[in-house]
Amino acid sequence: MPESTYKNYFLGSLAEEPSAEIELRVVENADFAAEIASAEENLIEDFLDGRLSAEDVHLFRNNYLVTEERIKNVEMTALMRRLAGENANNSVKIDDSNSREDAGFFRWFGSLGMGVRLAAASFALVVVMTSVWFILRPPQDNELLALQHRYEQINQNPSSVDLDKKLSELTLASANLRSSGSATELSGTDLTENIRFRIALPPQTDNSTTYNVTIFRDSTEVFRQNNIRPLVNPSGPELRLLLPREIFPFGNYRLNLKSGNAPDLNYLFVIK
Repeated sequence: MPESTYKNYFLGSLAEEPSAEIELRVVENADFAAEIASAEENLIEDFLDGRLSAEDVHLFRNNYLVTEERIKNVEMTALMRRLAGENANNSVKIDDSNSREDAGFFRWFGSLGMGVRLAAASFALVVVMTSVWFILRPPQDNELLALQHRYEQINQNPSSVDLDKKLSELTLASANLRSSGSATELSGTDLTENIRFRIALPPQTDNSTTYNVTIFRDSTEVFRQNNIRPLVNPSGPELRLLLPREIFPFGNYRLNLKSGNAPDLNYLFVIK
């Protein structure tokens, strides 16, 4: 395949059929996997060197930089290039006052203890990595947005969920409903890949109400679901949500429900 095909694959501008062919060949052919990995490295180099067109830069940022692994690959490539450039510059002798000052600095730096030098080098590395991260990181976490959208489609159509499938389940009642501020506890080691939430709602709730759901870990928002309708059961109305285990590391959580002008409902739970 030509280099341009690999480039378009990583930029997300390749048609579905050839993209599927590439993904299949990567699994089946080690030599092909190495070839496409080299093409990916070349694309990163072109991005860092400013050799991509404005359109390709837009595609790179929005379609390529969408996983933590890819972001880290670009960050590391940028860091290694910078360090290599600095080493090359340091090896060139220029007989002027600036080079003599630099030489004096390096002699002084070399006279420091090993512990001090390592601490200074670590600090410099953190500064460089942080700078690269802020330059390259996409404006939004596209992976999280995609995950939220996928589960939102499921939760807006709860009949599509297999109710007989074995899932860990969490039943929540709001402090607004039972005058209890205690948090429900769930063991993190017992959680399945997906968790079914059953959330008690006020008795007057009908199935035309829609809720926007926001989940906070401590004070940080971790997940959101919009326009979720309740189920009205003989035991009382409830909201059912299927949510991914991966968004729930150990910690304290608050699930917030908003519906029009009605008072917010808050539910507390702990993953231990």
